[in-house]
Amino acid sequence: MEEISRQIHPSDSWDFHLASKLYSILEDWKDWYHMLAALDAHGDKAYGMVKGVALRLEKTHVLKPRKYESSEEPKLFKKRVSGEEAETPNHGERTQQCYKCGKEGHYAANCRPRTPPRHDPVGETGQRSNRRPTREPSTSRAMSTFVEEWCGAVSARSRGDVQELGAVGKPTLVNAVIFGIEVEALIDTGSVISILPAGLLKLAKSRGFDIDKEVELVSNDQKRKVFDASGTQMDFLGMVKAF
Repeated sequence: MEEISRQIHPSDSWDFHLASKLYSILEDWKDWYHMLAALDAHGDKAYGMVKGVALRLEKTHVLKPRKYESSEEPKLFKKRVSGEEAETPNHGERTQQCYKCGKEGHYAANCRPRTPPRHDPVGETGQRSNRRPTREPSTSRAMSTFVEEWCGAVSARSRGDVQELGAVGKPTLVNAVIFGIEVEALIDTGSVISILPAGLLKLAKSRGFDIDKEVELVSNDQKRKVFDASGTQMDFLGMVKAF
């Protein structure tokens, strides 16, 4: 089937087209967003990366988590109090400590000086204005043109030596429909912006969604700086508004 598909789509877009088909078949899997990230970041190697992620997710579905017996009790931590041992549950209250300045009594979110104000990257802003923003001169081209350039730029970047760490805790996901595609959206309660992968725009375009009509490029200014909660600068391709 892969050989037949390669003959039908001999251009460089064949790999992305085949990866999109594989993702659309498996998008109802748990932790599907790992496949979408591979689809967005690897360009001409997207199919191999999405296929590899799918095989790893399939293995996690086979493995069953250990079930604890109802008779088991939660583990307790022990601490010394006046020479005697006192047991406290591991979910007890913790002292508030800021990881930025190292002082106790407050968290990093309330630490001064605060991080620079955030600007909206690619995605929908938290509040929509009734007045449409003025288009910049550089945005006269069709939105679909920018999507093609963005995806090409993402696939051309070198990932470098990046240490991948496992997630701590479970992500908060909700069902949503974006550009006619049913997806699970990851909720970040501390964020004031919505981050949208460029690969989702390209996937919507490949399914016939008119992104030139429904999506407006608000800014393509690379000079705008966006910082995450830890003060690290984040890289985005632009800022869009969906109607």
